[in-house]
Amino acid sequence: MRQLLPSAIAGLEREARRPLSEGEIEALMKELGRYIAITGTSMGADERQEWISCAAVELATLPMSLVMPAVVAARRREPWPNKLVAAVFALAEEKAARLDGEAEKLRRLAELA
Repeated sequence: MRQLLPSAIAGLEREARRPLSEGEIEALMKELGRYIAITGTSMGADERQEWISCAAVELATLPMSLVMPAVVAARRREPWPNKLVAAVFALAEEKAARLDGEAEKLRRLAELA
């Protein structure tokens, strides 16, 4: 187990910094499109597309491993498009804080090992 700790820490940190792939961006835009199709009924097609693009740009700054589950969870709770991005950030930041805590525990274990 001692030998696995450094690679576990490195993998956790690498995933947190990994940029989104094209496929992940497409999946994110599809999820955002599903959301806006339901909630953006008063928006025209151009307004919806602009909203999807703007939201995707904002959310692409977060690790995808945090974004997609947060988008799905926020989509179920947040009925207002102007609040979705903030809700996703809040959920992702909450999960990131838990992961940071786990990474710190792994670092301490590595020091003790």
